Amino acid sequence: MLKNKKLSFLGLLHKGGNLLYGPELKSSYQKASLILESKGEESGERLRFRKKIKEANIAYLAEEFSEEELGDALGKSPISFVGILGKKAKDAYLRKEEES
Repeated sequence: MLKNKKLSFLGLLHKGGNLLYGPELKSSYQKASLILESKGEESGERLRFRKKIKEANIAYLAEEFSEEELGDALGKSPISFVGILGKKAKDAYLRKEEES
């Protein structure tokens, strides 16, 4: 149930323009307050992006939902990473995380 609430909240952030994903996230990840990673197969691309996130000292969470579930929540194809923009949006998402 909590997983659905978090996915729904990400959908709201997307509609409000407070979410980056895909090529936009890859080129502007420094703007994100929090980056979430969906479950998926390990790849060199995932490892390189995680390294960039760590080097930029951006908050990061590995989530329990799959790439397909994350993509469906945003009305897109499967998504590996999303970036939450803004401290208020980040804090609201983390409160949902604490409810688990």
